[in-house]
Amino acid sequence: VAVARPGGKVSVFVQAPFDIDDSDVTVRLYRDGGSTPIATKQAHSLFWKQPILGFEDNGLATGTTHTYTADAVEDNGSNVSQRSTASAAVTVATTLPAYATAVSNDDPSLHWRLAQPAGPVAADSSASLSGGIYNGGVTFNQAGAVGDGNTAVTTNGSTGFVSSSAKFPTPSAFSVETWIKTTSTSGGKIIGFGNRQAGLDFSANPALSGSYDKHVYMTNDGRLVFGVWVGFASTISSSTAYNDGQWHHVVGTQGPTGMALYVDGARIGTNGTTTSQPYDGFWRVGGDNLNGWPAQPSSPFFAGTIDDVAVYPAALSKTQVTAHYAASGRTPPAEVKPADTYGRTVYDDGPASYWRLDETTGSTAADASN
Repeated sequence: VAVARPGGKVSVFVQAPFDIDDSDVTVRLYRDGGSTPIATKQAHSLFWKQPILGFEDNGLATGTTHTYTADAVEDNGSNVSQRSTASAAVTVATTLPAYATAVSNDDPSLHWRLAQPAGPVAADSSASLSGGIYNGGVTFNQAGAVGDGNTAVTTNGSTGFVSSSAKFPTPSAFSVETWIKTTSTSGGKIIGFGNRQAGLDFSANPALSGSYDKHVYMTNDGRLVFGVWVGFASTISSSTAYNDGQWHHVVGTQGPTGMALYVDGARIGTNGTTTSQPYDGFWRVGGDNLNGWPAQPSSPFFAGTIDDVAVYPAALSKTQVTAHYAASGRTPPAEVKPADTYGRTVYDDGPASYWRLDETTGSTAADASN
């Protein structure tokens, strides 16, 4: 699978083959049917775990179109596989559509546009070459969220999900971002971090992680929950349901000032938690364990359409989140700033909360932050 990246670069992703008598292979990449590899990578490939290898082809002329093939040779033998079928043709570009550019400008650790016509490889449009693997019930070529012709996928709510090929260390700060559309009343995990990549359990059901947090999930009634585990579930929940059959932009962030949840360009909640459960794991989209979490939904798997998944190694600011939403072609919610100079100054500094305490009645202090 090949995808264009800014600056005349193309990223190419190949799933390493399984060799029955040698689990160590060297994968060789070819451009335009050539006879000489343009790049090679080694892989340890087992029948239950065939890694996705990412290659970068750069210095290409803008507007040129290329295809890619690959083969593999044993590291401890001389056998060579057949060449793969050619990738779909990709056209070299200097810039990408508006939404992809907005994401790219904020340096994601991975950006799965989920535009492949089939699995098993989910291409990464970031510079990190962090490819993913489609698992189970996934339907491709669904209409996308951001209006640039990019397609999306639908996960079936029981077996379908996407997982990172590579294991990641626990991030000290992070953001997760995606677009969702559903009418499901069984909830499910939309995106999260877990210590199990994929596979089946002893009952032949999709295997779930034993450690899992840093996730956004939907409850049965359509509300969104963003949470991390710190000996207990530290969460932010929406008061609004989003299982209305419309596209929604969802972003969860955690950094030095705490956590925030954004929906459709608006920050809907914060808390002060700055840590999470430490373990190495995989990013999973569309399903994983939710046992023990508040308002646990009927299904750990999400039934709905998902588009443009991104993970970042830092907490996106409200300005960045709003810019991404606007880059989709939508109008961000209007900001209502305090009218007085002092209030505007505090507001513009982006506090996590701002209680002006000017209520005349009631028991609720309004939050005037952005």
